Amino acid sequence: MSGRWIAAVAAGLLCAGVSAQRPQADEVQMGVRAYHLAPFVFSAQTQSVSDEVVVRDPQGTPVGGLTRDAFAIFDNGKRQTLTGFAVSSAAAPVAPAAAPRGGAVLSPAGEAAAGVAPRYLALYFDDVNTSNALLGMARQAALQFTGRMLGAGDRVGVFTNSGLDTLGFTRDRVALEHAIAGLSAHARAAAATSGCLRITQYQAYLIANHLDPSALEAAKANLSACSPSGGGALFGTMGNGAGMLGATPLSEPPLIRSSSDALWQQARAASEDTLASMAGVVAALGREPGARVLLLASSGFIGGTLEDRQDAVIRLALHDKVTISALDARGLEAPGAGLPIDEAMELGTVPQAMYTFAETAKMSEPMEMEAAMANLALSTGGLLFHNNNDLALGFARLGLAPSVAYDLAFTPADLPHDGKLHKLKVEVTPDHHYTIQARRAYYAPPPETPASHLGAAIDAAMRSGSAEAGLPVRVSIEGAGVHFHLDLHGVPFQNEKGREREKLVFTVGLFDAQGNFLTGRMAEMDLELRDKTWRAMLASGLNASLTLETVPQAAEMRCVVAEANTGRLFAAQVH
Repeated sequence: MSGRWIAAVAAGLLCAGVSAQRPQADEVQMGVRAYHLAPFVFSAQTQSVSDEVVVRDPQGTPVGGLTRDAFAIFDNGKRQTLTGFAVSSAAAPVAPAAAPRGGAVLSPAGEAAAGVAPRYLALYFDDVNTSNALLGMARQAALQFTGRMLGAGDRVGVFTNSGLDTLGFTRDRVALEHAIAGLSAHARAAAATSGCLRITQYQAYLIANHLDPSALEAAKANLSACSPSGGGALFGTMGNGAGMLGATPLSEPPLIRSSSDALWQQARAASEDTLASMAGVVAALGREPGARVLLLASSGFIGGTLEDRQDAVIRLALHDKVTISALDARGLEAPGAGLPIDEAMELGTVPQAMYTFAETAKMSEPMEMEAAMANLALSTGGLLFHNNNDLALGFARLGLAPSVAYDLAFTPADLPHDGKLHKLKVEVTPDHHYTIQARRAYYAPPPETPASHLGAAIDAAMRSGSAEAGLPVRVSIEGAGVHFHLDLHGVPFQNEKGREREKLVFTVGLFDAQGNFLTGRMAEMDLELRDKTWRAMLASGLNASLTLETVPQAAEMRCVVAEANTGRLFAAQVH
């Protein structure tokens, strides 16, 4: 089915009847992202940590023939005893003979029957965080790759962050080229604020998370230069049509804070969506036989503060034997000195602090945007192709599964359920100047609380399709919108430091007539309500909406609403 009916970002989660006491920005935090129903697995009581390791020689060729005794694995510096060891191999694809362009399949049918193991390649294009120009270059490189490098037994699918313009695994060359040629950008977060006060997405990330004082000092200097006499317009937009600033006096730092927080929330939501979408593609690859590769083409996204989400994708990829490789669509950049010309013209004389930060960010920002891609690739045995404008070469190098990989596992003793990060290190003896690609960290299980089981409970309710009434919720459908009304009298808020706190999760899933999961959307709302807001919302209730573009007539819709404090659930099928 077409991906064009995938759930789109809702216009909002709305508090009903509280116009007189509208929640402040620090009382309600909201985010909307794709929902992917995780595959059902039986879990053992013993916590086992797995790691796929690829060892490469100085020429980049995978090294085979290593034995169990050659490997040592360390958890937070402490050597662990290997409880599992296996070697996996993937035959290199056979390049097809010169075939007429536009042939029906990627390689002649006779080749596929010659015993060549199937290879499933997911070309994943990040059309949310990548500009049209950079996506266009990646698109052309991918067309060159699919036209020349695919061979017997290959099945290729096209997947996107947005869920649009996708194609399932196929050998049909014409369909594949048509899907790639139709790709376009679908941005969900602005690159920067507009107007005289200009804060970039990366700068907003640093300010909002208190990571670099120079980012805040640059914004303060920018704000001071935007005096009314200088003609600078302070009231612009976030670039996606959402209002940015209210009538806050120029001299008040909260203007910078509110702008940074709003921009960072957009960027964080887009990054969360990217990782959730990738997890869905990894799960789809895991259901296929043979070698499995996910090739991510992106100009990068900010993965800082989302290490646990990255680890979830890595764990799923390791479990399903999926290699993730990443291609940085920016290629080799050579930015000139100074601010972009449009910024310099708006500001006149650029303040020193702003100029200094802009120059420093030209090195640190690309590294941050690339960090999550590198982590996903290097932790699953893949490669990162960057700082090279020959993107066609990148697709050729990354589109192949490693010819040999080593599967290691160990069981840490007395692992506390504290949710903390554990650093991993793998060593090979003797080391002939090898490069070792392996998982670099994992998270211990979270504390046993209702919130730690919330995701699994939502998945279970989605799978069963049974009705549950643990929360007082009414659901209605109007056009393409799914609307929830929640009576807060039945929600177990907890009072901490004078605020009523709770996390609510609204989820919609679509299933086909056979009960197979198609797609879904999830919205999360963190509430920290002051007393006046709390009382107003108690009187009126709370409304939330998730908007779908279109829904297939045969699709079954299932809705789940969950709260994190005690784990209560509402679940229903909506017709």
